[in-house]
Amino acid sequence: MKDSESQTCLQLQLGRPWKHGQSVHLYFQQGGHSNRETRPESTRGELPTRCQWWEYGLAFLPTLTFLSYQILFALAAICTTIFYVHLFTDISFTSNYRPWPPLANHCPGAQPISESEFLQRQDNLAKLLYDRGASAYVAEPGANTKYFGNISEASWHLSERPLLLMISPTFGEAAISAKVTIITPAFEEPRARLLPVPGADVTYISWEEDEDPFAIALHALPAVEGPIYVDGMIRNFIADGLQKAVSGARVLTATSEITQLRERKSPAELDLLKCANEVGG
Repeated sequence: MKDSESQTCLQLQLGRPWKHGQSVHLYFQQGGHSNRETRPESTRGELPTRCQWWEYGLAFLPTLTFLSYQILFALAAICTTIFYVHLFTDISFTSNYRPWPPLANHCPGAQPISESEFLQRQDNLAKLLYDRGASAYVAEPGANTKYFGNISEASWHLSERPLLLMISPTFGEAAISAKVTIITPAFEEPRARLLPVPGADVTYISWEEDEDPFAIALHALPAVEGPIYVDGMIRNFIADGLQKAVSGARVLTATSEITQLRERKSPAELDLLKCANEVGG
């Protein structure tokens, strides 16, 4: 092959010493077509300096694009990962995976917190709010919403569009009871209604993208005469938004009396705590 202007070659050195008797696979382009030429080792010195030669039959590699290399590398990485996961774990892709078999029979009699206990927690909070002249308690998914409303951060991840649990005291049958309200983005309302929120009459109020969720939350209250308590772990922009939306009332961090409600453990909670602290044999 002559090194002419119509022939375009690239040379790639593999970094290995040349061995006697090996052939050179020469690729070049001429007239828009790819051609291959194999030459003996003795002709190596005759190759144009801009030609590409390969050892051990790897001449097909130059025809692949950079994207092809990436795809091949990704597939190799995936296959390697699956192999080692399969080799060093008990995962089976054809059966249910139970990563801790000894825990399968651990505390078999443990029961989740009942709905009646959730309702009692809500009523205790409502009575405390009433005694302190407060209008409502507001929290977003976290430990306190899990305690009062069975909403955890795992079931609803935090985002810039807040979902709020609001509990306010109401009068019912000569007693103070809790009114539970969920403030949710409108497009998330169907999913919010699937949350297992305990309550005899849970109200769901949605807000559109062009609306103020904090103003809508406060509008859902029958009256805002006393302070509004917010969970101590609530994000600042929510507390600030509530304060800007309310007039004639203050937005305060929940008092110690409210936080102490979680400190008084029921028998059901104690049983779960004991079970969680046991070391399985």
